[in-house]
Amino acid sequence: MTTGSPSKLTFHITFENGRSIRQTFAKMPDETLEHILLKFLAFLLFYSEDLLVEQAVDRQTFQPDLVRLDPQSNQPVLWIDCGIIKQDKLLKICQKNRRCAVYVMQYPLRRLETYIASFNKRETPLLEPACGVTFDDGFLESLGESVRGNNEVQIIQREPQRFFSLIVNDQMLETDIHLRRFS
Repeated sequence: MTTGSPSKLTFHITFENGRSIRQTFAKMPDETLEHILLKFLAFLLFYSEDLLVEQAVDRQTFQPDLVRLDPQSNQPVLWIDCGIIKQDKLLKICQKNRRCAVYVMQYPLRRLETYIASFNKRETPLLEPACGVTFDDGFLESLGESVRGNNEVQIIQREPQRFFSLIVNDQMLETDIHLRRFS
């Protein structure tokens, strides 16, 4: 799931309530399709009108994949990074953003659990907990086979932190959402 994908993916998303939006994810030259799909799934999972994609944040060393800012302070209240994240980077993000919910989207479940177990062995624990998110094995591959440059997505059922049921370009896809806490 790394090469041969379009330089950008546009999703025309219809939510359960009938509301429709359009969201485009540009693909950087060294970025994998897996990373784009994780950003798309994080977008669906955490969607609100004030969720920002690939937006630099004032006074931050790192740029999140997705972020929600407090309207008064303009500081992150939700920070989402997708894919492989260096442990030192995650530690610095959590230390700098103490009143912020931090999520790490990884796939598959085995990779996420190994990452969290390794992280939890560190001498420097997280002062603010982070949470890892992943999906059923095989789900990302099925989604990757369904997407193209322009995509029609209908969310049939979305229960945050539990499961997704959606139609992508006429293909029904379902997955449980697996949450794992860092300690």
